[in-house]
Amino acid sequence: MLRVGLSGGIGSGKSTVARRLTERGAVVVDADVVAREVVEPGSEGLRELVSRFGSEILDAEGALDRPAMARRVFGDDAARAELNSVVHPRIGERTAELMGRAPSDAVLVHDIPLLVEAGYQPEIAYFEVLHELKLIVDLMWEGGIAGQRYSCSDTATYGDLTRGPRVIDSRVKESMRQVLAEIQDGSFAKEWVAEDEAGRPKFNQLQEEGNAHQIEEVGSRLRSLMSWTNK
Repeated sequence: MLRVGLSGGIGSGKSTVARRLTERGAVVVDADVVAREVVEPGSEGLRELVSRFGSEILDAEGALDRPAMARRVFGDDAARAELNSVVHPRIGERTAELMGRAPSDAVLVHDIPLLVEAGYQPEIAYFEVLHELKLIVDLMWEGGIAGQRYSCSDTATYGDLTRGPRVIDSRVKESMRQVLAEIQDGSFAKEWVAEDEAGRPKFNQLQEEGNAHQIEEVGSRLRSLMSWTNK
């Protein structure tokens, strides 16, 4: 059996490659599909999530309300760890089950998400969430949001159009309005002046925490290997 890992950034055509490999006889195990299966209605995984987080994470049809689940664990490391403890083992078991069904002479393709929390390489996550940001911004600068969408795969564009509003939702917009109000009424400026006069304790702490983030360490190491980016 030949095992192949398939990954790629936004608009890279990963889904198209997976589909064409399937058409040519490869066995494709899609981690995103597996992640949905293990918490589908009636599953042990969903029952376990409800027992831990309550029925408010369900929608009107009894399926997992993913935005509600995201709000429940957002900014709460303990809750997120609890969610992962329920979902990740089941994803691993289901993935192993699907791979075990493949013929011994099959070409087995593992189409995987690019998340450190899911156990994948932080180097891949860096390219997915930070390094490719320049590409996305350049496309927007050249052709606007519509031009950026045109340059991406239809799969990525569909995800943008249907999942984007679930990420940048009404809560995010309300937070942005609150921040703007703090700027307009002068409270942000007053807070910053007081912070500066006090020796910047909060500023320095938050900056140190940001500089120590894993993505900074990984990014610095990877960029040192990119001779074409040196000024």
